[in-house]
Amino acid sequence: MAPSPEAMASTMPFMYDTLKLQQWLQWVFLPRLRAVIEAGGQLPCQSHVHPLAEHEWSQPVEFDKRQLLALLQGIDD
Repeated sequence: MAPSPEAMASTMPFMYDTLKLQQWLQWVFLPRLRAVIEAGGQLPCQSHVHPLAEHEWSQPVEFDKRQLLALLQGIDD
């Protein structure tokens, strides 16, 4: 389910105050990344999403985080 417009209006990094990291990845990061690629733009040199995800998901979560962490590491690299 898409976050509310109020949640998406957050100005904090990673919308940390209104979204879970997995929501931010799905509704903000991936669409922005896709838009940059489709526009032929330059990807950021560093995103540093993997360390945040590793920290956020250090406790058990309701999904298999291993593949996501590997993908995020690849994007960061």
